[in-house]
Amino acid sequence: MSDEEISADPIVLVACGGDGTVHEIVNAILRPVVDLAVRIPPIALVIVPAGTANALYASLFPETAEPRYSAQGLDEQLVRQLQSVLSFTQSNGTGQQQHQQLSVSRTQVRAADGELWHDLFAFVVTSTSFHASLLDTAEELRKDVPRLSRFGQAARANINKIYNARATLLPSPAGPPRIYDPATQQFVATTSVELEGPFSYFLSTLNVDRLEPSFRVAPLHRSHPPAPGEMDLIVLRPGRNPVHGAARTNSALSTQVVMAKAYEDGAHVALRFDPDGVPTMDADGPYLVEYFRCGGWKWIPDASDEHAHLVCVDGTIARVPQEEGGSAVCMMLQREFRCSVFV
Repeated sequence: MSDEEISADPIVLVACGGDGTVHEIVNAILRPVVDLAVRIPPIALVIVPAGTANALYASLFPETAEPRYSAQGLDEQLVRQLQSVLSFTQSNGTGQQQHQQLSVSRTQVRAADGELWHDLFAFVVTSTSFHASLLDTAEELRKDVPRLSRFGQAARANINKIYNARATLLPSPAGPPRIYDPATQQFVATTSVELEGPFSYFLSTLNVDRLEPSFRVAPLHRSHPPAPGEMDLIVLRPGRNPVHGAARTNSALSTQVVMAKAYEDGAHVALRFDPDGVPTMDADGPYLVEYFRCGGWKWIPDASDEHAHLVCVDGTIARVPQEEGGSAVCMMLQREFRCSVFV
């Protein structure tokens, strides 16, 4: 497609579904052309949040905020569900359309010899460890437990697991990786770019501060916006507990507390260990959560740990080949790709 064939106006697509629907759109557009010298026409999405997971919509239009748009004759709940639609319909033809640009990441899963097994794009979340295992188990339960209660069952089935792997943080165009310092409430330079496991939680996000309406797993995305080319990365490692006991027991307790505090407006970023190794908001020990900003990461699972080989890319589960040296690399997509959402 030549430059002359590309209109300055975006192609408007209505995505009636959840994050998975937008994920499929992004992948369908990018996968055929990402390695070619081809310019992609700008895309503008109108989102109707009708899916199981609606993290992007929940982040763009949080329930705690007043609706930006109104519509006569519709009840408030329906108006809240149609904010992106109303943004499009009420601004169409006015020349004052409100778009928010989406960042996109690319995850490539390779065998030890470099063979490419998976090549996926994400706009919300890429994860390993607990989150990836939870989604994998929930999908296995879908046939027998079609209700959303399957996610609770999946969480209970995976809460005790730890994941043996190592990870490398990758720089962004803005500079080397940074870590959040709760004491100064700022991101600062970090020399810890090689992270040794085991892990219990490892999850990166784009464009969102939450994965559910009240689950603000990446609260700093809103209060401390990332620089262009950066993603949020939330990490939980059992080895940070100063009391060395049963690793799985400590990990399960820490993960449970972190998940619960994430529902309290993202309070988990301030959790610390007390002298007995118990996570609390009032202690002065090591922080439970490591909150990074980086341009990407490389995940190398231990060959003997089956569950550490799972990678979740916007709900799609990929598996790193179960051999020594297999890896998953997630990086921000730096090529020009203009995909936005009506807000």
